[in-house]
Amino acid sequence: MGEFTYKMSDLKDVRRFAAERLTRRCVTLSTAGDHMILHLPRSKTDYDNTGVDIVVATAADDACPIHYMDILLQQELKEDGQPFFRLSNGAFTCDRVLKLLADRLHRCGRSSEGFRGHSFRKGAAQHAYNQHLS
Repeated sequence: MGEFTYKMSDLKDVRRFAAERLTRRCVTLSTAGDHMILHLPRSKTDYDNTGVDIVVATAADDACPIHYMDILLQQELKEDGQPFFRLSNGAFTCDRVLKLLADRLHRCGRSSEGFRGHSFRKGAAQHAYNQHLS
């Protein structure tokens, strides 16, 4: 989750934040609306420090990431160097995101048992495998 979360102290150096963290300039929706490219400026698997592009395809269901990203981009007018994700009352930290996730899961009658920061990586890897992607 370190690729898309941040602490308040990370915001002190705006230039560094823009160079290393997820900002508005990191998201590009295709003109056809069938995919988006999410550019991570920094990742622990990026040994060349050039960033990593993740292609996210549209999905034909209620959880389509392209649909919700389009809504988010329309609602939020962000400058290029500002954090892409934010909370109304502070930084978008890993702890706060996991707490919000647990709260939302409980509201839906689901258990948050076992959800940790690596759940996102593990879940994405499993989904890619299930779709026969490398």
